[in-house]
Amino acid sequence: MLYVAYQVLNAILGGTWATENIIIAGVGIVMAGFFVIVGFLINQAKAIGRLEIGLKHCFERVKTFEDRNNVKL
Repeated sequence: MLYVAYQVLNAILGGTWATENIIIAGVGIVMAGFFVIVGFLINQAKAIGRLEIGLKHCFERVKTFEDRNNVKL
């Protein structure tokens, strides 16, 4: 991000950077952001899956406990 800001300032102040370099750098930053977002979403999916399995087992244990307590003698 700092590199793109530097290029933009150089282009505005009459530096030698071409506009295409600024666009290419911006696309690179966007693509890197996509990789970060995809990694985050994969991590979230794993965490939610573990939570779902844990809650499923917890609810099964509660149901079993309730069934044992509701047995009429």
